[in-house]
Amino acid sequence: MAPCLSSIRAERLRVSKLTSGGAPLAGPDSGYVSDAQVSVDVSLEIEEGDEIIQKNGAGRLCATFKDVDRIKSATVDIDLCQLDAELLAMLTGGVVIGTPPTGFMPPSGTEDLDIRVCVEVWTRAWEGGRQAVMPDGTTAAFWHYVFPSVKFTTGDFTLDENTHIMPVSGTSSENPQITPDGPFNDWPMDVQDVGGITRVYGAFLDGPPPDANCGAIPVPVQPPTTPATGATAGIPGSWTPAASTPPATVADLIAGTPNTVVASPTTAWTTGQYVQTQAAGTGGRASWSGTAWVSGAAP
Repeated sequence: MAPCLSSIRAERLRVSKLTSGGAPLAGPDSGYVSDAQVSVDVSLEIEEGDEIIQKNGAGRLCATFKDVDRIKSATVDIDLCQLDAELLAMLTGGVVIGTPPTGFMPPSGTEDLDIRVCVEVWTRAWEGGRQAVMPDGTTAAFWHYVFPSVKFTTGDFTLDENTHIMPVSGTSSENPQITPDGPFNDWPMDVQDVGGITRVYGAFLDGPPPDANCGAIPVPVQPPTTPATGATAGIPGSWTPAASTPPATVADLIAGTPNTVVASPTTAWTTGQYVQTQAAGTGGRASWSGTAWVSGAAP
């Protein structure tokens, strides 16, 4: 199969609830599979690198420096062609009216909009004039997009003679606590080997998506995790063994909790190299000084 495949038609949307820390929340009503997505718009939020320009007393350039730009987050806007109370509540919070659901209200003005979910979208993998097949030749191939931690709010909508579109808008961030095999324990081994989709988004070749369902579905209990015993330098680096769980925080890494992590290489890491603990953002980064773990990327 050709390695370069197009991605067409958003076929399916799957949502799973997350704990406040970002791990999948197992439960009988913690997941949802829908085919009501009209579009999924994604735009990256870029943090521009610092720029330093120093002139001497004569007004000539003395020193210049421009740091690299970095991906900060991704904005995810989803348009839904159904007023699905359970799905809207799962994405944004709020109140489901009736059993079975017959209505929906968004969160009140006094509530914190801190609902986090993992969002997955399947598109067809396309090769020339036909849908591609998986390498084993047994099933059709799809691109499986993952946004591992998204906070959504409801958007503006219009009621007129056309189909009423229900928009939700969210911000996707890195999520080191997502499980390597995903909330439904079905991500392929290639994805598990890199620790799962932990960046603001990721995509991988996969088989057909699950069937859509009008109503919540269970999120299974997650398999036990293996704490990392090693860390390899990179930007970012990786934890070993493959699919192991990193320390919860930089403080835990420094303290050797739950166990000591051996750096590779054991010499001081070079500028910009780091590993990401379960804590998100720059505060969750650590590097090896040559003698000890320290907070932040290597200077």
